[in-house]
Amino acid sequence: MENTDRGYQYPLRYILKDILPSIHLNTRSEALAFDDYSFEIDRYLFCERSANKLLHECKKLGLDARNSWLEEKLAQRTRRIQYGSLLELWLKDQNEKCSAQRNKVRQRRYEAIEKKLIDLGWEREIRSLSIKDWPTVKQPKELTDRIWENIKDEIIRKLEVKRVDLEMLDHFDAKKTRKELLRKRLRELEKTHFYKQFFLDTNCLGPVQFEDTDISPLIQAPTSEEIEFPDSLLLKKVHEWQERWRMQLRAL
Repeated sequence: MENTDRGYQYPLRYILKDILPSIHLNTRSEALAFDDYSFEIDRYLFCERSANKLLHECKKLGLDARNSWLEEKLAQRTRRIQYGSLLELWLKDQNEKCSAQRNKVRQRRYEAIEKKLIDLGWEREIRSLSIKDWPTVKQPKELTDRIWENIKDEIIRKLEVKRVDLEMLDHFDAKKTRKELLRKRLRELEKTHFYKQFFLDTNCLGPVQFEDTDISPLIQAPTSEEIEFPDSLLLKKVHEWQERWRMQLRAL
């Protein structure tokens, strides 16, 4: 007795599978993602509509004619697969060429934006940021004057934030350098004026540097200013600090 499944003969279903378009499944469970108008044989998924159409043609033929018909359909499918493979290779090649072209346009756009920003004085900021990946920069469109005017303000706002960060870092480094210079000058004074180690640890001067009305402004001065600690000022401050500490000791 013939097995019947969804209206067509079970043995003929296996004959037709070699000429039907199909999708290979890694697991049988993947078939569940498709609708009821498909069926699965040996982990290949087939379209039921195509199967019914071919089955209808096949049933009209005698045995000899059916064999010739199957050979022709198989040859047609083989050609379609070959042409499909060639088409995939061509599409892959076209995509690679298009991708390479887009990357060239992106690079030209980035270089044009970079030059404009450097001309405007933002070189340091753009060197410390990856602006090449910014949405307004990495678009595959040539930079025109109109586009530049539309995106310039947004880019510069981001660079201004970075400039503030860099200026804060510069000021921090400048204060650190000035503190080291102060410690060095105090140690020199010990040797040239006091002939002994007056400051057991110049790190203890940290609070004094910020509280002293003469020293603190020198430490906190703008980064661009060249700062010196003259001997006359330091000697004056040392005597003041000595007197202050003596008063504090007497108060204990």
